[in-house]
Amino acid sequence: MLKDHHPANTILARGFAKYPVIPAMGDLFKLQPAAIAVYPMYRGLAKLVGMKVLEPRETIEDEFNTLRSEYARHDFFYIHIKKTDSYGEDGNFRKKVEVIEEVDRHVPTLLALEPDVIVVTATTQPRPC
Repeated sequence: MLKDHHPANTILARGFAKYPVIPAMGDLFKLQPAAIAVYPMYRGLAKLVGMKVLEPRETIEDEFNTLRSEYARHDFFYIHIKKTDSYGEDGNFRKKVEVIEEVDRHVPTLLALEPDVIVVTATTQPRPC
């Protein structure tokens, strides 16, 4: 329908779908899950799976301080560090490394809580050859 209307030749449809039926993590796994995330999309995804979304924080240090203060109230935490994503998406390797190094400085805070399991995930952006 839009193929002859240059430069607009496609439609990005967003925001009209229904919420999917997803079992809550608490029901499915008998957990008290919580999410610590600044970026709204990750906060929304956490809500969809039944996590308690903790108050947004501005810095990585704030996120780890929230983890420490909430640790006794929950038995599963999802922590999202947005800047590792955004700098990677922008192709800013130096800034991404700086953010990862900042996260690394907070690892002792995490380890002091003596969690049973730690899972670290990451994505990489392909670079053109």
